[in-house]
Amino acid sequence: MGRDDQGTLLFVLPLILRRLKGVRLLETADLGVGDYAAPIVSRQARARLAADRDLRARVRDTLPGHDILRLRPVRPEQVDAWRLFFDAGLVPLDFAAHATALSAPYAAWRKTALTPSFTKYLDRRRRRWEAAGTLRLDRLEGEEAAQAVGEIRRLRAGRFAGDPIQGEAVETFYAGVAREGRGFVHLYRLSDGGVPAAYAFCIAHAGRLLYLLIGCDYAAFSRHSPGLVLYDMMMEDWSREPDAVFDFTIGDEPFKRDFATVATPMQMLIATPTILGKAARLAFDVHAQVSQLRRREGDPPPSAPQAGAADT
Repeated sequence: MGRDDQGTLLFVLPLILRRLKGVRLLETADLGVGDYAAPIVSRQARARLAADRDLRARVRDTLPGHDILRLRPVRPEQVDAWRLFFDAGLVPLDFAAHATALSAPYAAWRKTALTPSFTKYLDRRRRRWEAAGTLRLDRLEGEEAAQAVGEIRRLRAGRFAGDPIQGEAVETFYAGVAREGRGFVHLYRLSDGGVPAAYAFCIAHAGRLLYLLIGCDYAAFSRHSPGLVLYDMMMEDWSREPDAVFDFTIGDEPFKRDFATVATPMQMLIATPTILGKAARLAFDVHAQVSQLRRREGDPPPSAPQAGAADT
């Protein structure tokens, strides 16, 4: 973190140093569970920091020794913020983030933004569900929200390979944020006659609702498409906010396009200050290209080469 002479906090750089098979990797401290990586910078201090020609050098001298600096995934509007502190190259990633701007009344937005066929599909699912039960959307807070994180973990079990929420440490982190994050965390619960059918963990910032996790009881409610109905009802709820944006965050799942989202290509900032770092990055680039070619041909990707172990 950086402070001025009076002790006022100006910025925080959330980084972690890890050693992976001999490669010292300095990267954003989300450990792979974050959707967007950005420095925390005081709005009042941004112009002052941009004018400081020695800032990068002082940051470099403060950081621990490393072979690779890797900052990802980064939205385009955050590139300049990172480059206040680091001289790093920009590399496009092979995925995007997806968001849509909402407006009230939601019914009018929905009619113009969504395709008629998808609107009819959502309406049929919701009408059929409401005919068989009583739908209710609630936003949970405090301990109730923390307990819902455990339910999300349970409902997701076995559905996604390498799902981070299945780890106890990740669940504990999300539960703590849900418990303490009043006004910041939006944890939605969709229920049918008092029986929970689906949950979604979101965070809200500056008119933007960022969707992070969903858990649905498909065993009991799959015929109603509970995930799609939940998204639709969440967007209706959020559309009442000024300058409302519903952000599905990263991942190129086709259903996101159905909700009139716009894709934002994601990027990575990378620097290799040592010869070992340059060699590791070269191995990683070769491995990534081979993996991409094999995926196109339908073959399984190769195991990561020893020198490319910095890519986790």
